[in-house]
Amino acid sequence: MKVTTALLTTAEKRKMSTIFISRMIVFVLMILPLLCGIGFIVYQAGMSFVKGDSDVLSYVVLSGFIIFCLAARKYLFPYYSNLFKYAGAREKELVEATILAIRQRSLNSTILLFRVETDAGVIDSGVDVVLFPDLTFPQMQQGMRICIHRVPGMRNELVRITRVG
Repeated sequence: MKVTTALLTTAEKRKMSTIFISRMIVFVLMILPLLCGIGFIVYQAGMSFVKGDSDVLSYVVLSGFIIFCLAARKYLFPYYSNLFKYAGAREKELVEATILAIRQRSLNSTILLFRVETDAGVIDSGVDVVLFPDLTFPQMQQGMRICIHRVPGMRNELVRITRVG
């Protein structure tokens, strides 16, 4: 495993800028109003406990809020934690690695998920996002040398994966 750094290309910077803008628009237009509405409903359910006139719906709302928070922590927050790293990214890490194992599983009849184990870590197509798919997961083979391009400090999002040699 060999790690070097390089500057981002203009196409990569443009793509990251587009992702930054689109995620901010989605956050302001969809997620922020959703959070405000959920906050109001949870406040009303909490006040019913304070007043002493709670019912089954109060418990359902609070348990639904807990489930929403757990799901958002796993699926929503990791992508927004990378948001401001996109805006300030100027360089990327190039990690040369060897594919140790590839596992393929089917989510349903149309979606295939891949788990690629390398000496630099694990790439899971169900969790990790590859912005520029130069080398697709079905093209990868065990023992193949690949170069993983990623922005330092980002999790679950890779700039690109290329073949070495």
